[in-house]
Amino acid sequence: MTKGTILYIGGFELPDNNAAAHRVFGVAKALRVIGYEVVLIGVSKGPLETIEQGRREIQGFDTWSLPYPQSTKDWIEHVSSIDALSTIGGHYERVTTVILYNYPAMALSRAMLYCRRRRIKCLCDCTEWYGMPRGLSLSAVAKAVDTVVRMRILQKRTDGVICISSYLQRYYESQTATVLVPPLVDLDEEKWRSGAVQSESAGKTFVYSGSPGRDKDRLDVVVESLATLDESLSYTFKVLGVTQAEYLGYYPEHREVLIRLGQRVIFLGRVPHSESLTHVRFADFTVFIRQANRANNAGFPTKFVESTACGTPVITTETSDLGRYVHSGENGFLVCSDADELGGLLADIIKGEAVLDHGIDSRVFDYRSHVEGIRAFLATLDLSGGMNV
Repeated sequence: MTKGTILYIGGFELPDNNAAAHRVFGVAKALRVIGYEVVLIGVSKGPLETIEQGRREIQGFDTWSLPYPQSTKDWIEHVSSIDALSTIGGHYERVTTVILYNYPAMALSRAMLYCRRRRIKCLCDCTEWYGMPRGLSLSAVAKAVDTVVRMRILQKRTDGVICISSYLQRYYESQTATVLVPPLVDLDEEKWRSGAVQSESAGKTFVYSGSPGRDKDRLDVVVESLATLDESLSYTFKVLGVTQAEYLGYYPEHREVLIRLGQRVIFLGRVPHSESLTHVRFADFTVFIRQANRANNAGFPTKFVESTACGTPVITTETSDLGRYVHSGENGFLVCSDADELGGLLADIIKGEAVLDHGIDSRVFDYRSHVEGIRAFLATLDLSGGMNV
């Protein structure tokens, strides 16, 4: 006998095609331990002719995937419709709660009203707060307006917000119920234990795994720091998630730098998630640099969570809540976003002059470690209501 059904809806690509999907599975597993049946309703870029075609069981959860919007008409419907809630929700009895993951403002407003009329709690899972997009195109302006309305008005009026960072929790806690939940993993999954044999690369191995863009992760600072190292030092820097051509599209001025670094820097492009974890697991350090801005402080880097779960220490900047988890010189290193400073640290690590004092607590982001916090949050809400959607 469950405590009721929770519908978890958003733009996550099941089963594991984006960071959002990994997050919702972690939170959903914690909710299942507490006693709820959790239904995941995400999106798929594959062909789907009917809603039923997108239904399947994944890791013991009933999941649904809706077609990813392609045309302008699709996008208008995506940001305004709550058909997923009303149609799919009708398959389940006693829906007590709906969790909306970074939901568009217009659809969020309609979902809030829909839930209120049915005595269903409406929660938001908030994992980002991006700034103004570049350009003045119609889509850019629409996205900016959507972000302002969602973040500054609507989410404050929901029954509660699941916050990925303390930055977001501080912003919402005076307006509604909140709980701090970083990205979560399930360490019992095989992907955290299996993998190929350890790399035979000479010297230290550093790795970056992600989608850097031009502004999110300053991969250019890492490359510039490597350019400061003495050529006698032995190391390899593996870059997963972006090809060399894509990197040079962002930083064409680094063409000669990469030629000089040669096989010390290896771009592997996009690889399956399990393969990326193998590279992270057998690296000496994960390295990524971020600027301290609202977008980076409001979010939380999944790559940090995955590296920690793999037992691989991280070299990074102090953004978001990373200072809570990285004690510089003990279980990782916190640096400034300065190529010379980072280069000096990397040189000391390669030469064996910078050594960590402690190991990595790989279970800190396991979902089981966060069950009680989520349970306490739900206890502040009255989930005794709910009805058939």
